[in-house]
Amino acid sequence: MLQKFKNWFKQKKDSFTRHFDAMENSLIDAKSGKHFIEMELSANKITPKFEDSIRKKYARSLMELKIRVASKEDIDTLQYLYNTSWSVATMPFTPIKSSTLSNSLKNPNISFLIASKNAIDIGFIILKIEENYLKTGNIVGIGVLSENRHDGIGTALGIAAWDFFKSNNTKKLKCKVFSENKIAYTFMKGLGFEEVISTRSNLSQFL
Repeated sequence: MLQKFKNWFKQKKDSFTRHFDAMENSLIDAKSGKHFIEMELSANKITPKFEDSIRKKYARSLMELKIRVASKEDIDTLQYLYNTSWSVATMPFTPIKSSTLSNSLKNPNISFLIASKNAIDIGFIILKIEENYLKTGNIVGIGVLSENRHDGIGTALGIAAWDFFKSNNTKKLKCKVFSENKIAYTFMKGLGFEEVISTRSNLSQFL
């Protein structure tokens, strides 16, 4: 009976996870020897003083942007933002299918936030809450359209992630950054994340 349950569970593995597993495998094949850097941030380190300093630095971007939680009506938008922003990334990527996004939106532990400016959607962030011994908020990935980079969009999405995870009482935040993406690494350091361990593992590509 236990084996039957294991087989059933394996078959039911959500398509979002399978998508990223396939993406990871393609990366290992395409960039042999390369790896990802695991980073973490304890929620108690996001002090009001630190958060206020970040918000003030990017106040203009925060005022100009509207950030919403994606719904099933946003599948086409998410697919476009994901495939367009990641297609010019510093690493190979697997285009995401609308069916994968549809299944992901049904997962209560996965959320997508979309950033828009002047009513035009320009970026997104993928968040996952992991229920383990310590409730953890995982920033799976961020994407910003190339013409809107370097305008504080990623930071605004990062702040939105803080707010989202705090509202869900997570105790720790984590992410993984491709080792050759120095911009992504510096960006996450600016949000307070610290390197934990280098690993060939699941991925986040910050743009």
